[in-house]
Amino acid sequence: MQSVSRQSERQWAVRLHSRPGLDDQSGASTTQVAWVFGRCGAECPIQIGRTLAATSQYGKQTPGMNETDQSTNSDSKAPLAQSLDRCAPFPYSKDEYVRRLLWEVVRRTVYGLAPGRMVGWRRFWLKAFGAKLAPTVNIRPGVVIRHPWLLEMGEYSALGDHVTVYNLGQITIGAHTVVSQNAHLCNGTHDYKDPTLPLLRPTMTIGSGVWICADAFVGPGVSIGDNTIVGARAAVMRSLPAGVIASGNPAAVVRERPMPAPPESIPAKTNDTKANGSAA
Repeated sequence: MQSVSRQSERQWAVRLHSRPGLDDQSGASTTQVAWVFGRCGAECPIQIGRTLAATSQYGKQTPGMNETDQSTNSDSKAPLAQSLDRCAPFPYSKDEYVRRLLWEVVRRTVYGLAPGRMVGWRRFWLKAFGAKLAPTVNIRPGVVIRHPWLLEMGEYSALGDHVTVYNLGQITIGAHTVVSQNAHLCNGTHDYKDPTLPLLRPTMTIGSGVWICADAFVGPGVSIGDNTIVGARAAVMRSLPAGVIASGNPAAVVRERPMPAPPESIPAKTNDTKANGSAA
């Protein structure tokens, strides 16, 4: 009997609110409607009662009613910092779009499918598209280079597996520098102070003897001095001096990098030394 009574109360509550002129005749308020739904045990009783009272064509909007919708409307009227409909649809020149298309075809076929040991093959195609690479540069498989013609690398430098070189602007890497696997060199951004978000293509410079560890992120326009180490998964958003170790997000200098003794200070092993050693 109790379940039947609850079901009848639930049906009566719906009919009560759907009666024409309910608010005009009986003066039922939002609180009363919510109380009726609370008696019938409906799901989310108070919110349902408020929603029905606010959306009924016979109901009256009362102060404090439908507060969620009112806050949403007020937020939508706030001024926006950017207007995406005013952004430049084609920020590159026609010539660059053609080169980008041709490079994408090559990158996904003859360049991208080359096995790991075919370093010279990858260098060949990068140089064919304008990259300035020393003959000893090592480009590992899976490296994604957005614009080869905006990349320069010195002697014995290397890009590890699956490194992303997002070089919308020029990226210059010195000699004997390692960029480890899955690192991201992001050299392109937008001017957030302008509502049209114009494309910015700064210059990134990474010195010689630098080690950018795995999963690190290097932001637009950053310069990294010679012999600096960027720790794993660090986010470099500002330039770093030479000869330091930096880590964290954002990256901060932890300490100076210890330098090995110069080669000339290490005594060379002569034939006499070897002879004396063998005699002893």
